[in-house]
Amino acid sequence: MSQSSVPATDPAIYAEYEIRWSNLPDTEEAWIARAREVSEVLAKDTAQRDQNKSPRAEVALPKHSGLTKLLGPKKYGGGEQSWNVYRYAAWLSSSLGTPEQADRTNQLIISNNYLVGGAVNPRDNNLKITPDGNHIVFTGNKHFNIGGVVSDLTVLEGILNGTQDRIFALAETQQPGIQFAHNWHNIGLRLTEFGKHEDRECPCFLPFGGDNKESATDEFYILERYGNFFAHLRATEVLADRAGDRLSGLDTRYQAQKSGPTVQERGEVAEWVASIKVVHRCRTQSYFWCI
Repeated sequence: MSQSSVPATDPAIYAEYEIRWSNLPDTEEAWIARAREVSEVLAKDTAQRDQNKSPRAEVALPKHSGLTKLLGPKKYGGGEQSWNVYRYAAWLSSSLGTPEQADRTNQLIISNNYLVGGAVNPRDNNLKITPDGNHIVFTGNKHFNIGGVVSDLTVLEGILNGTQDRIFALAETQQPGIQFAHNWHNIGLRLTEFGKHEDRECPCFLPFGGDNKESATDEFYILERYGNFFAHLRATEVLADRAGDRLSGLDTRYQAQKSGPTVQERGEVAEWVASIKVVHRCRTQSYFWCI
């Protein structure tokens, strides 16, 4: 399926905010307030956006707001905020590689207001990498690619042929060499993109009746389920804050050093991030459970 034939929301509906939010916030409080503004804008037309399309408009809005520049260096037009503010926005930190590579990647992403998609998942196959002059070529299929379809850059990861060397790289998404299956049609998840993904079925039924209520929001099962969601959300937020503190600490400690975090330090942070994923996954999976 060609990219142009894929149903998508129209970015023009949020065009006015590109001018309204032309100036970036300059304090942590202002950034959080900007994130809330974006949330309020999206809340106005939630019902109209309940459709299964590529969320190009919903990606354009946070880009207009500047949230995609939240962590970027100010010298390239970024907000240069701490990781404590990170959970209010979606942006991929480019702190990997040498200082020169990190700086070059920061400039590329922030100066162009790029959104980075893709994912590296141990359950997925490795791409094969072959040298091609001054370039390298990735070949293969990835099943986990969050936001790849609507991204400007895609994270690629694989093994260099004939070695055990693992390489990560960013590639322009809009190119003939990257093709998406456009087969992400998950029940209950509207305006999301996950790249290639196995279709799943979840037979559900409405467990209501016998104790009629004046409003659906008074139904026991709705209250119970959303209460469960809210409790998991709070737990996720606390874990995200703790992980953000750890990341901020490492970033501050090693920012001016040539060396990087130790294996133990990286492992401890990875445990905090994994904990977030576990709690979030439990909340997401519970959506599909039928009572």
